[in-house]
Amino acid sequence: VAIFGLGDQAGYGDNFCDAMDELKSCFEKQGAEVIGAWSADGYDHTESKSEAGGTFVGLACDEDNQPDQSEERVKAWVAQLKSEGMPL
Repeated sequence: VAIFGLGDQAGYGDNFCDAMDELKSCFEKQGAEVIGAWSADGYDHTESKSEAGGTFVGLACDEDNQPDQSEERVKAWVAQLKSEGMPL
């Protein structure tokens, strides 16, 4: 399973894309393997439950503040998912 989230890192910088972590917990409790962790480099938020050690549990997109980066992030993430074994 791969997770992505949409958020507003300026308006909700203290809980940016927190729901991705909640989804990860739910999926793992059901026995799913979660892939697709994504670097938090290039984001401008203060805190997120979905981030540990500079890495998000999945792809975080911010169409409010960084819409110009979403397409490239998605393309790179899909390539990463393929390399991690997701049959796309």
